[in-house]
Amino acid sequence: MSNHCFSFLEDSYPEICNEAKYCEKHLVEGNYTDSIMRAGKAAEFITRYICEFNHQYSIVSSSQKDKLEILGYKGIINDDIYKRLNHIRKIRNLAVHHSLSDLEGNADALHANLYMVCVYFYQKYRDSNFIPEEYDGPIMEPILKFEEPPKESVEEGTSVEMPSGTLDDYPFEKYDNSYLLNELSKLKDSSKEAVEDDNLSEFKEYLHIDRSIQESFLKALNKVVDFNDSHLIMLCGSVGDGKSHLIANLKKKNPDLFNQFSIHYDATESFDPEKNAIDTLASVLKPFNDININNSTEKLILAINLGVLNNFLESDYADEEYTKLKSIIEEANIFESDEVSDNIYGNKVSFVTFSDYNMFELNDDENSNYTSSKYISSLFNKITQNEDNNPFYAAYLKDKESGYINPIIYNYEMLMDEEVQKTIIDYLIKIFIKFRKIISTRDLLNFIYEIIVPPEFLKSEDLDNINDFMDYSLPNLLFGSPERSDLLKLCNELDPTLYRNESLDKFIIDLNINEDTEKILNRYFDLTRFNYLEEYREYLVNFRTFNNSDKEKIINVLIRSAVFYGKSVIKNDFNDKVYLNYLKYLYAYNTQSHKDYKDLFTEIKEAIFNWKGTFKKNMICIDTLDSFKVFKNLKLKPIPDKFERPLLDGLYLGNRFKTDIKVYFEVESTKVPLNVDFSLYEYIIKLYNGFKPNQSDKEDLIILDEFINNLLNEDQDKDLFIVTLDNNKEFFFEYTDFGTFEFKRG
Repeated sequence: MSNHCFSFLEDSYPEICNEAKYCEKHLVEGNYTDSIMRAGKAAEFITRYICEFNHQYSIVSSSQKDKLEILGYKGIINDDIYKRLNHIRKIRNLAVHHSLSDLEGNADALHANLYMVCVYFYQKYRDSNFIPEEYDGPIMEPILKFEEPPKESVEEGTSVEMPSGTLDDYPFEKYDNSYLLNELSKLKDSSKEAVEDDNLSEFKEYLHIDRSIQESFLKALNKVVDFNDSHLIMLCGSVGDGKSHLIANLKKKNPDLFNQFSIHYDATESFDPEKNAIDTLASVLKPFNDININNSTEKLILAINLGVLNNFLESDYADEEYTKLKSIIEEANIFESDEVSDNIYGNKVSFVTFSDYNMFELNDDENSNYTSSKYISSLFNKITQNEDNNPFYAAYLKDKESGYINPIIYNYEMLMDEEVQKTIIDYLIKIFIKFRKIISTRDLLNFIYEIIVPPEFLKSEDLDNINDFMDYSLPNLLFGSPERSDLLKLCNELDPTLYRNESLDKFIIDLNINEDTEKILNRYFDLTRFNYLEEYREYLVNFRTFNNSDKEKIINVLIRSAVFYGKSVIKNDFNDKVYLNYLKYLYAYNTQSHKDYKDLFTEIKEAIFNWKGTFKKNMICIDTLDSFKVFKNLKLKPIPDKFERPLLDGLYLGNRFKTDIKVYFEVESTKVPLNVDFSLYEYIIKLYNGFKPNQSDKEDLIILDEFINNLLNEDQDKDLFIVTLDNNKEFFFEYTDFGTFEFKRG
């Protein structure tokens, strides 16, 4: 029997099924915001599939709103399905901005709409004979969860020794018998504390960390606060990057300055049913239209996403009423990616942009993996440090004092370890570099919650099996929970259990054949730091007595733990040499130390010739026919990218730098550019080492293929070399001054 309404999707569309299942799960458990979010995600997956099935590839990366409008306009989806999908989209957006008064009613409605859409989708694109169950609401039974348990006040008469300091009057409360869980739950992206407005709560103020962009923002405000004329300060970035938090911090710390400005936060939806986001923006910016910009005295801070700003520039408003403002924005080049973006302080408009402000720093220290992150490290410390004003640590002490036993206690203790923090930060930076994943502060806080708090609630008295602690240990939550969030999904792709090499195989063999398990663990792990050991010890000592399934589970958690606690004999096996080499080049590129990334040009050049094929130095294949290949001479001169402005302290502002590398190769006095991100660099190294790409690889490497074709198009040498495929005989066709070819053998 199906355990949720959407089981029919499981085999054919597992990712839609997973989101829909959790939509229903959260609904029956009373987590209405989470349910709405999952419904929105499932609807996006369905819309993307509909685009692909109908060959609408040009709109796959468009917004959900644009996709639906085009699919409806073209008749690909009928009016009923358009309305249901659009309703899901709107309600989800309102939930994101916490503008829904009836969460339960809207969550119920979205579940019903999602069911109808899923049935339509399955019947149209998978099985036209499918007969669905008549919809009668959710069928899943609720289970106890961490997300929405009733809060318990601090018990009267409870006496727990607390750190002295600023928390004497802090209102500690419990979730499911845990003070620590209550504090950690505030980090979830669906919690009310995750909502940013211009009020900085005590909790948010505690978590505040100064960033370099804060100085730029204050500089922009102070430069214009005493002007008599109008001035627009655009605080530009992406969703969740901290624009609202900067303004809230300004209001709290500099109220006099804050009160001199009007504030507007852009949104993807307008709450006025008669206006969309662009209409609303045009109304807010009225003091800066062509008529008023030189006469107004308005001082406005506009916190805006770059995508919304770009849409405004392409609107009729910009072409008809805001031509002067449009010209100012376009001249600022804030959408350009070739150079590190500038903060611009103009006469009428100033731009402070989050673009190129990274959450980490680059360095030239191989021992630190060429990176560090003061910001993420400070955030971890805010949550784990033993300080008098830390509500998380105080709540942890209260749980310890009361004898509370749960994986969250051990996970929290594990996160206190600075080496563990550094390892996690390394993985977060790798996710940013490898997958180009933009990680916001909101993402980070939710991530911390998810690697400490298990997805399902277990009462302390039920924790009587090693499986409970293994399944919900931090290493497993970090690498083995891809369904919980996009960030954890990417962590799963870097799961240490996916690696196999000689050292790891030897460790597994030693574990299986040696009776002294603890001796083996001491050989491979620093057990003095392995805080789960006491829970594991009995089971690890008796490792050989377990069945194969339990053995595999123990081995997996040990391998995942090795990146945190492993000695060099096993830990070094997880080093990604290609990634580390790219970081080394990236540091050299941003500091303009050209000699330190000259090898990159050699790797790219070899990759170019290996991609197309070669048979002698500088000879590149330009065509392959049935019985012979055609080659030509291609001479490439490497040209490093030179920045127009001087560098400051090795890098622009510590954490402001480019995360890809622009290189040039000169052909016939023409420089041809190539932007090398890590994904492309991985392929370049494969090609450099002799990798032969198949058709699928070539489709993934269109950028490289276009770059090579651009090089060939610039080359004026028309001499051709022919090599037969059956006996490797060589022929030379020399292009003469008379526009003809002269044939030569050999």
